[in-house]
Amino acid sequence: GRTGGRGAVSGWPHGMTTVVCADVRPLAHPGISPEVLAAAAEHQRRLFQDACAARSGRVQLENSGVLRAEFARAGDALAAVVAAMEAYRQAAWGRRGLLAVRAAIQTMRDAAGADAASRRALTRASYLLESAGAGQVLLSASARDLARFCLPAGATLHDLGEQALRDLEPPERVYQLLHPALAAASPPPGTLSSYPTNLPVCSTPLVGRERELAELQALLATAPVVVLVGTAGVGKTRLALRLAGMLLPKYPDGCWLVSIDAVAKGPAVPQAVAAALELTLPAGTEAVPALVAALRARRLLVILDHCDPWLAESAALITALRAGCPDVRVVATCREPLRVPGGLLWPVPALSVGEHPSSSTGLEAYGEAVELFCARAQAALPAFALTGRSTLPAVQLCRRLDGLPLALELVAAWTPLVPIERLLALIDERLRPLQRTLRLEDRPSQFLRVRVTAGAPDPVVERELPPSREQMLRAILEWSYGQLAEPERLLLRRLGAFRGRFTAMEAQVMASGGRLAPDDVAVVLAELQARALVVREGMPSRLRYHLLPPVRQFARERLQATAEAGAILARCQAAS
Repeated sequence: GRTGGRGAVSGWPHGMTTVVCADVRPLAHPGISPEVLAAAAEHQRRLFQDACAARSGRVQLENSGVLRAEFARAGDALAAVVAAMEAYRQAAWGRRGLLAVRAAIQTMRDAAGADAASRRALTRASYLLESAGAGQVLLSASARDLARFCLPAGATLHDLGEQALRDLEPPERVYQLLHPALAAASPPPGTLSSYPTNLPVCSTPLVGRERELAELQALLATAPVVVLVGTAGVGKTRLALRLAGMLLPKYPDGCWLVSIDAVAKGPAVPQAVAAALELTLPAGTEAVPALVAALRARRLLVILDHCDPWLAESAALITALRAGCPDVRVVATCREPLRVPGGLLWPVPALSVGEHPSSSTGLEAYGEAVELFCARAQAALPAFALTGRSTLPAVQLCRRLDGLPLALELVAAWTPLVPIERLLALIDERLRPLQRTLRLEDRPSQFLRVRVTAGAPDPVVERELPPSREQMLRAILEWSYGQLAEPERLLLRRLGAFRGRFTAMEAQVMASGGRLAPDDVAVVLAELQARALVVREGMPSRLRYHLLPPVRQFARERLQATAEAGAILARCQAAS
């Protein structure tokens, strides 16, 4: 119910923006021409625009027909939406139900200021809008926290519970605005659970990658197979997952994730794909032809993730799918190029780092790497914010880590305990011994440091090169491992025995024992997740965990160096 008036939120903190996304779609109706329906929809959009502008909303109509408006006050956003919906109900087309009108409201706080907050809120609000049904107005949890103090007369909020959206971002509670001019309370019909998919809900938001995602969407429109290639930790899996989430409406038979690195034997790759797609292959038949036959008439997208352990088997399967399933698209991820007929290799770049960070105060001006580092640092330490003193060290640190997402997350996880200036010094100390010196007997350039030896006929040109990304990530993993307490090290080593995803109960059964009591496993697991060494995914009722391949490889190497390795590996194999 209504718990406060507009005066309850008269002050507004800097960096807060309330975003309304709305769309108006004509519905097919016997006896009414499409032209008349389109004109009614256009008129209703103008009514929506006028209602927002009259309440100080900054309105923009996208080419797709989605209307977006930004408000400094949540109360103004709510009042504008209710006014627009009341105008629809009173109009002739509204009384006859000729249009589907829906809206979503999102409010976000961002330390970088209103521009960055608006950009993130717009993305989230767009996905929230897609999940709404006709006549529904949905609010995110953050919008509800402010809206409950300034509800329009006759309005209430209905809790729809935790919902996962198509962006695969962390789930949040969603609320429906109830009012006589709006639809009755009902579950939102377009959430992630409404699609045929096994895509996991991530526990952290994706930062950046808009340019890459737009390019990959365009490529998949024509290329049947796209192979994402890149070094470990560059973000291939996360990019593929978000791409699949964005494309879900285009594939009526779903988008599916298959973790190839979790397969124990190469010949079992087709069966792993079938299991992920919830298919049962006929007994006594060859797996690849049977899988092709089962998918021949389907329109779907398959992500073959981490193909490196079984490159040949993955290539053979993709080739067969390419030949026999015209409407199946494949996105594969691997470190080494996986070459298949008709496939397109697409190198995944690291995140960008701004060249001249002092030229702007906006966080986005420093590059996506700094945005990611700050986002993960704020998740670990909510009070974290870049200051005049810490901005330059943060940019230097991100550049030192070469914009590699996993390295950035591993280091950012320690910001609650180590100041950023000290982090830069520690990481520099760790990486400096790995630098290489390039010696050239050539004419020096302005980019090279020259050392001239007395009596030498020609100067010897030397250039200090940074370590490779593989060396750098390995060094960061060793550094992070060295900061852990002994129970955390013990659990991380034992978790290296898992090939794929596992539950907290499975971790407790497999990894407890000796100096790690069963009741302590959940607490230590949470600590490893906070240090970005363990990935958590899924809804709160169905949480699963896994180690990224470079972390798993590191943990398993550490496990195999201990006397308990055989027993732990045997226990894990027996449990699976």
